[in-house]
Amino acid sequence: MTDVCLLNVAIADILFAVALPLIIYSEQHKWSMGNMSCKLLRAIYSVNLYSSKLLLACISLHVVPNLL
Repeated sequence: MTDVCLLNVAIADILFAVALPLIIYSEQHKWSMGNMSCKLLRAIYSVNLYSSKLLLACISLHVVPNLL
C-alpha cells in the first residue's frame, strides 16, 4: 500500500518538476504559448498540489496505526 502511494507521490513530484520552469516563466514574462496551454499548465499545477497533499496524508494514516 505504501509503495503505491510513494509511487504516486513520485509521479506528482516529477510533473511538478516539469511544470515548474514554465510556471516561473509565466510569472516573469508575458505568456506566449496560447491560452489553452496556460490553462493546462495551471490545471496540472493544481492537480499536482492537491494530489500530493492527499497522498502524503494517506501515507501518514497508513503508518500511524503501526506506530501505536
